[in-house]
Amino acid sequence: MFAAGLLADARQEVIDIFADMASSLTEGNAAGFLKPFDRKMQGYEQLDANVRALAEQNDVLTSAEVLENEGSEQARDVKLDWLLQIRSRAESGGLERRRQTVECRLEKRGKHWRITAFEPVALFAPLPAAAGAR
Repeated sequence: MFAAGLLADARQEVIDIFADMASSLTEGNAAGFLKPFDRKMQGYEQLDANVRALAEQNDVLTSAEVLENEGSEQARDVKLDWLLQIRSRAESGGLERRRQTVECRLEKRGKHWRITAFEPVALFAPLPAAAGAR
């Protein structure tokens, strides 16, 4: 029964991480969004650049619905339905909606979960310069 409780806690902790990430990005807080990522993760540098530019140049509404959350209390594989609504802050700023399934892996490091794999990083790319003219 104790192991089942730990597994339920792990599931909820992971759900809370993604809720916090979505809230951070909606608030324009790129650092808060990036906090749970392992900086050694493949693609982290591109994700970091994308998210910082996205938050700096746009107003973003985002949500992430957990579709799958499987694994142990030490490692979890998660699939999310991620929705972004991006409005450029440019004078004639456009609006873009993006929706994609995100797949990621989280590993427990000490007391904290770290995202060690995350695809697709391109979901969080900033709007192209021409998007403001739409």
